[in-house]
Amino acid sequence: MKYIFFLVLPTLFISACKQEEKKPVFNLRCYVRYDVASGRVTAEAGMSDIASGKVVEITDGIRYQSTPMKLLPAVGITYQHSYLASFVPEHRFNWLDSDGNKNEFAMGISPVDSFSMGGGSIPVNQPARLSWEGDPLQKGETLVIMWENNEEGLTVPMEVTTTVGKPFIDFPAEKLKELKPGKWSLYLVRKKLTRMVINEYQVTGIMEYYTRSSELTVTSGN
Repeated sequence: MKYIFFLVLPTLFISACKQEEKKPVFNLRCYVRYDVASGRVTAEAGMSDIASGKVVEITDGIRYQSTPMKLLPAVGITYQHSYLASFVPEHRFNWLDSDGNKNEFAMGISPVDSFSMGGGSIPVNQPARLSWEGDPLQKGETLVIMWENNEEGLTVPMEVTTTVGKPFIDFPAEKLKELKPGKWSLYLVRKKLTRMVINEYQVTGIMEYYTRSSELTVTSGN
């Protein structure tokens, strides 16, 4: 099962015009997920008043990649747009403020073209290396390795925040001992957090890139 992750963190903005501290009024949350297996892009957005925490509707709606997003009021005034497409690295949201001025927020992520753990099986009593084709993790990024054992009904996530500037992760044997011997499938979720203040909006963006699954046998190593 694949989940949507939302993370909201505060930030401050110093006005370049007045050179004085200006607090944003609205909290805008943007989310984009790209699933390689299905070729589907899912984008969501929602806004709330910072002072009251009340969810509010965006003036004249919000656009994702220049396309109007669908309003889903049943789930708390959430905007969504989902469609099939090839992956593109940059994703843009734009909306109007109450005075009719256009605002735009952009975020992006590098893809993971393919990944490998060196073969079709790994022993739990030896270290192993996960490598992938693509850029190493950048600032604000994490990589979640999702292990799933359907026979046992197990899901084991392993999250990494740094890869020493290289497109690989070395797993110690102690970490692999969290996995039971058997047949596992794994996929990677590359996640990136982008934050900024745009005029009266405190904007937090989360982007996720889901790879295809790969099958692997975990052995006891005896």
